[in-house]
Amino acid sequence: MDNSGPEIVHLRKILEASGIGIWKFNTVAGKAILDSTAKKLFGFSEEDTELTKILQNTFIDDVTLINAAVAAATLPSGGNLDIKFRIAESDKKIRWVHVRGSKLKDSNESHTGFEGTIQEIGEELYPGQDNGARFRSLIEQAPVATCLFVGRDMIIELANNLMLGYWGVDNSAIGKKLSEAVPEV
Repeated sequence: MDNSGPEIVHLRKILEASGIGIWKFNTVAGKAILDSTAKKLFGFSEEDTELTKILQNTFIDDVTLINAAVAAATLPSGGNLDIKFRIAESDKKIRWVHVRGSKLKDSNESHTGFEGTIQEIGEELYPGQDNGARFRSLIEQAPVATCLFVGRDMIIELANNLMLGYWGVDNSAIGKKLSEAVPEV
């Protein structure tokens, strides 16, 4: 398909009307290429190309979540980016966005960045998402083995898949005492 033909113009109009932005991040160079919708949703000006701008505009409570998702996705066993977070606009309005992306690799199969989409999902999908859900998501998406114990009996409240794999157990261990779920520990 010709990149300048009427079909491409038509597809660009469809994409623009959908409210979905497209982007490409070169994490090696620290640069971003974004269409106008992605620039608006990420809080970029027309001139901005620096990746650090994303974290500057991200709601402070979500920065750790983004860093963990990116770190997990860059692991050899990692998957694609699929994360929901908040962008703080210059007028202090909070915007919920959903970012999806796939890894980019060079000819040596080394990770060089991501490319994908961003879409505003609206506050109505996450009205007052409680801190418990956010904390649970942070633990589950952590790029390292992570868990949370409760009480003197060390009841397993949360554990991500890496931790469960390290222990050699499945999700049935959640809610049990550590000594029962993983007796050898």
